[in-house]
Amino acid sequence: MIIGNVFSFGFQLDVTEVLDNGRFKNGIFHIIINGKISLPSRSVDYDLYNLIEGLKGSVLYYKNNPLTKDIGEKKIDSQDFNYKKDGPENLMFLDTGGQLSQDGVVLYLGYSANEERLIYSIDYEHSWSEVRLPRGTIIQTIEELPEFENL
Repeated sequence: MIIGNVFSFGFQLDVTEVLDNGRFKNGIFHIIINGKISLPSRSVDYDLYNLIEGLKGSVLYYKNNPLTKDIGEKKIDSQDFNYKKDGPENLMFLDTGGQLSQDGVVLYLGYSANEERLIYSIDYEHSWSEVRLPRGTIIQTIEELPEFENL
């Protein structure tokens, strides 16, 4: 199933295994950026509950505790990605319940005026990339992820 817009930002997620009468659902999860699977997942066995609830929980947490401020045009290189309690200053850590980080994927979200800046690593934080999208795109797409019971 595809959530969001594959030509700008979305998720591909598919259940591959249902265990214990539906209590556990494992599957494939990819993040699609600009029409390409940009954050490749090497596993087909992600715990979809932890992954979806982690992302949704991150959004809810930051809506209730706005720690992020506009980072403007601050370059990725100037961000301090060393481990801190809340991550780099003014960036929102998008938690995936530890599911994607086991494959080296780490996600942060920041704001610059009317844009969202998704800053991510796919190599265990050795290097960072970024994509800019209209403000609200990523948060809305995360909120559109289905409830676990509806997978």
